[in-house]
Amino acid sequence: MKIIIATEDYSEILQQLMIKTWKETYPKYIAARGETFIAEEIKILFSLQKIKSNCNDENHKIWLIINEDDCAIGYAHLILGKKQNPFLEQIYIVKEEQGKGLGKLLLAKCYQTLIKKNYHVLELEVDIENENAIHFYQKQGFRILKKVPYIHDNSYANYIMKKDLKNPLSLSMWKSKDEMKLPPAKEIRQCIIL
Repeated sequence: MKIIIATEDYSEILQQLMIKTWKETYPKYIAARGETFIAEEIKILFSLQKIKSNCNDENHKIWLIINEDDCAIGYAHLILGKKQNPFLEQIYIVKEEQGKGLGKLLLAKCYQTLIKKNYHVLELEVDIENENAIHFYQKQGFRILKKVPYIHDNSYANYIMKKDLKNPLSLSMWKSKDEMKLPPAKEIRQCIIL
């Protein structure tokens, strides 16, 4: 298992992974909106240009989890703000790999990065109907701050959650690891089936 920084070379792999995990996570939302609406939303949320831009932006950190078969099976996208708290934009693991502690590993990478940059909190937004994710975040020490409308559709709502990174006890389980050597994107197999 490897956790690597995603560069622009990984953009197409990231795009496929983002679409796959989004579809796995929100089947009710997708079914309620119909194929045409969802196709347009996918173009907006997961455009290759946007992903490449994020990979090249020093305020965005994106990590991929690569398994033993060199398949991309999860990712985390962290946004480092200058005026606001750091924000976990996305963290997803493909359905068949969930429950193996990979989300915790990605969060550990986020915590490590934030602590090195002297940040003291991490915020995120989660769909209020995604009970598994809410439970996962609460187990990791996040607390619900408030409920907000989903930016793309006001008929859905999200929770804003926050974790204090100042408390050493809340981070004691996360051991810092050396940065993994970045394998070339061409060595990462296209294992993601949409």
